[in-house]
Amino acid sequence: MKITSTTAIAAAFALGGCDRLPPPAPDTSICWAPATKSKVTEMFQSQVVEYIAKAINDGTTEANKKDVPSRDEIKGRVIVTLDMLHVTAADAASGRLTCGANIAIQFRRRGDEKLMSASASSPEFQIYKGETGPVYSVPGPILLKPLLDKME
Repeated sequence: MKITSTTAIAAAFALGGCDRLPPPAPDTSICWAPATKSKVTEMFQSQVVEYIAKAINDGTTEANKKDVPSRDEIKGRVIVTLDMLHVTAADAASGRLTCGANIAIQFRRRGDEKLMSASASSPEFQIYKGETGPVYSVPGPILLKPLLDKME
């Protein structure tokens, strides 16, 4: 059987698109994987600790600054939990996942040991493909401010 140059060119064009398949969709189960939940919870907790530390420092007179708790002490009194983790968007081209969750924050005050808490749907967070594994990105603390301001 003789292959003509026209047939060879047509075959080359037909096969040429094979390397241009759309990228696979990201694995959405990464949104609720234990490593994701742990890392994102840690990131939100860090923001909560910083917010509370700043609020305490800003509300303390210079004479009482020596009694301000350290960030480590505040961290020991803050509990952040996430549940109902879910996917809100997946971008196959970049491999990015946008996820959401419910967030609950508890803070035990020093002195009277009163437990203050608040909960809500958390701001969305992103997961990107990284060189050595997933890269997590949570929104800035400004988005948690309304939730933290209504802690009771």
